[in-house]
Amino acid sequence: DFYRISDTERKKLRSEFGLSDEFIVGFVFRNQLRKSVPNLMEGFKTFKKDCPNAKLLLHTHWSEGWDIPRLIKEKNLNKDDILTTYYCSACGKYEVKPFEGQEQTCRFCGTEKSLNTTNVKAGVNEQQLNEIYNLMDVYCHPFTSGGMEIPIFEAKMTELVTLVTNYSCGEDSSTLECGSFPLEWSEYREPGTQFIKASTYPSSIAKQLKKVWKMSKEKVAQMGRKGREWTIDNYSTEAVGKKLESILDAMPEVDYDFDWDNEEKKKIVLEDLLDDGDRIAVVMPESAGDVLWINSLIDNLKNLYPSHDIYVFTKPQFFDYIEDHPSVYKVLSYSPEIDNLHFLEGSGKHKGFFDMAFLPHYGTQRFHNYHHNGIDKTQFDLYEN
Repeated sequence: DFYRISDTERKKLRSEFGLSDEFIVGFVFRNQLRKSVPNLMEGFKTFKKDCPNAKLLLHTHWSEGWDIPRLIKEKNLNKDDILTTYYCSACGKYEVKPFEGQEQTCRFCGTEKSLNTTNVKAGVNEQQLNEIYNLMDVYCHPFTSGGMEIPIFEAKMTELVTLVTNYSCGEDSSTLECGSFPLEWSEYREPGTQFIKASTYPSSIAKQLKKVWKMSKEKVAQMGRKGREWTIDNYSTEAVGKKLESILDAMPEVDYDFDWDNEEKKKIVLEDLLDDGDRIAVVMPESAGDVLWINSLIDNLKNLYPSHDIYVFTKPQFFDYIEDHPSVYKVLSYSPEIDNLHFLEGSGKHKGFFDMAFLPHYGTQRFHNYHHNGIDKTQFDLYEN
């Protein structure tokens, strides 16, 4: 859905927002601290000395993450040189202009307090975002790290030359081969995790911006087309699908001749195995030593809950180790679905089959098996008076 519009359409679009000969540097991003906004502003400030008519378009929300108005003052930038995207939640239209605060009155529909900087709750659609990319002359994406920065590839699809921090996912998208110039960086460590992070040099941002600004229109167009072609060749649905097909085709042969019908029949049906009355379940699938060990717990359970029948679930080969215990009501075959406390005790609309279920082999790490419907007496009277 992202593409380069014609020069005529672009000129008309820019005139709608009072833009004509300005050199627009764009950045589309979620306003997170890992997006290097201070570095970009410092680099832009240096670039302005060579290109006085430059504007910086920050398509993001100005009420989270970086305090952008504060940074503008700190960098001694003219606030009219920093543009943003406003979106009207009432009529769905947008405009690009310097920041004037949130909850503005929409000039299109007249709705009060409906115009805010674009954000995750109310933002432009893809067609509008494509127009915003087309307002730009170059796309600059400095960041500390990232998995896959989608706006970089959207910008490439609109045939913009992209400037990308040459670190993390940026290593794949900052080469000449893909229509980019790399942004150099210095290493720092994230407190706590000690992860390596990249601090993009403002001087590198200024240098690469100047390089694009000085390029001929034909060279910029050629580089932009190269970036779009590279993106389609590597990240289109067809390209990714073919890669997945080759991965699957290269997998070793596996015998999938499995009798699912009979396997379903093997699953335990508790309703057919339980008798009326109050019930407690104790689950210990294996091994011989562990099943022997729970014999010592059964008498204590029976003393605490004399009116309850105790059912023990284990594998058939271990029945002999527990079934003769006088306090065990019935021993049943273990199956994997038994390892679910909420299946046994109930959860939501499912009533369950037991008042309490104990899964000592699972502890409390994988399933919360310590509440037992709030009637577990072992939770109380832990100390003698």
